[in-house]
Amino acid sequence: MNGENPIDLTGLICLVVAAGALVVGAWRGIRYWVTRHNSANWPTSFGTVLSAETRLLKLDRRRVWVVLVAYSFKTADGSYYGSQAYFSPGSESACDQFAPRLKDMPVEVRYRPSDPDESFLKLADGQIGERCFPGQQEDFV
Repeated sequence: MNGENPIDLTGLICLVVAAGALVVGAWRGIRYWVTRHNSANWPTSFGTVLSAETRLLKLDRRRVWVVLVAYSFKTADGSYYGSQAYFSPGSESACDQFAPRLKDMPVEVRYRPSDPDESFLKLADGQIGERCFPGQQEDFV
């Protein structure tokens, strides 16, 4: 090999995959923070919790039990739907006991005026729980 070090292809591939995952994770986190920050100035509407179910969410290398809340709300332009995952009391059984209490609960919703499909529940302290990083469908187990 003429004194040259052979390239460790496996190591190079692992490095590229790890860097890509880091970039994607950072982008999603930054995008979420900016949207959440900007949503403080969005208009609000009243809505209703349609369902709340216990789900297992993958966060990095951890798996966390959350309550996935689906809700509907109305604006002058029509009816809209959204969903968000919330950290709950912790275990699967605690989520299973907590989630049914949320069904039909009235909630206040913040929505993007130019695209009401993008919305967040505006919660009073302790009303539902702490909102977690919004999971994509592929993040749920």
